[in-house]
Amino acid sequence: MASENKSEKGTALRRQKAQEQGQVPRSRELSSAVTLFVVTIAISAIAASWLGPWQRFFNLALEAGQPGTDLSYPILVKTGAIVSLGVAPIALLAFVISTGMFLAQGGLVFAPQALGFKPERLNPVNNLKRIFSLRGMVPLVRSLIPAGYILWLAFSMLRRDWPAILHGSQLNTSAFLHQLMGVAFEIAWKSCLVMLIWSGVDYAVQQHDFEQSLKMSKQEVKEEMKDTLGNPTIKGRVRSMQRQMRRKFMLAAVKKATVVITNPTHYAIALEYREDMDAPTVIAKGRNLIAEQIKKVARWEGIPMVENRPLAQSLYKTVEVGQSIPPQLYTAVAEILAFIYRAQAMAAAAAAARAANNRNGGRR
Repeated sequence: MASENKSEKGTALRRQKAQEQGQVPRSRELSSAVTLFVVTIAISAIAASWLGPWQRFFNLALEAGQPGTDLSYPILVKTGAIVSLGVAPIALLAFVISTGMFLAQGGLVFAPQALGFKPERLNPVNNLKRIFSLRGMVPLVRSLIPAGYILWLAFSMLRRDWPAILHGSQLNTSAFLHQLMGVAFEIAWKSCLVMLIWSGVDYAVQQHDFEQSLKMSKQEVKEEMKDTLGNPTIKGRVRSMQRQMRRKFMLAAVKKATVVITNPTHYAIALEYREDMDAPTVIAKGRNLIAEQIKKVARWEGIPMVENRPLAQSLYKTVEVGQSIPPQLYTAVAEILAFIYRAQAMAAAAAAARAANNRNGGRR
């Protein structure tokens, strides 16, 4: 019942854990089949170049049998050279192809957990049960299918070419060997093709089984997200508290504002400017409800408010809290500040004049 609920694909963390345990879909048969197929084609391509060196080698070996000649050391050196020149390229090609197929199927994986000591692996009873169990017999049966088909394929081709092989005695040695090599090569590359197709199907099945083993239920995905990212409810509550604290500090900073630019209803931006500043700085901004709170603080503190819709929208969209206004807005803000300073100076002068009149009137 639990497996039926596993409808979600394996997450990246699940795949990482599987990789750390050495669980990577690989097919040894696919690597072997590709390597054997490429090596067979390579041997057929360079076999003609081997004819001359081997012919000279056999001539040297026959000369060693003549009386009074001691060519054992030259024959040994020649044999080593011919074998090296013939085998080394094929061996290097096989190594490169097998290594490339190994990396292509899952990359280079180092899994220390898979190398750990497990006492149950040394239990002969468990090993015998695994070998002779139904699950243990599946690989054996699976390998017998392509092997049986290859035997049938080889038998069919030999039966087809058997009359030609029997009459090969009428040909010279070179033609007869060429005929036998042609039959052998056909059997080899067709057998390799069968193994390649079968191993490709096997790898696809392993890949499917691996993906199925990584599947998770929705509850498992949620639990994993909680473990890696934390509880979403708690994180949301923390973010909400952080927003409230930032809003509280921002509204407290409005008390230092020189002027508040309004939209007039949607936006409110509080600017601070002192003589030691290079440019006015946005110390608070908001829209809708937060804008109303900024304007409420400005009224309570007696901070001038100026309605300028284009400037308010531009400041809100382009300047963050704590940043200075951009140079392209200097002129508009400077006009507002100059207007406010003039109004404040006029108000201060009027207040001083009223105070002086009150003092003079009191003396009379």
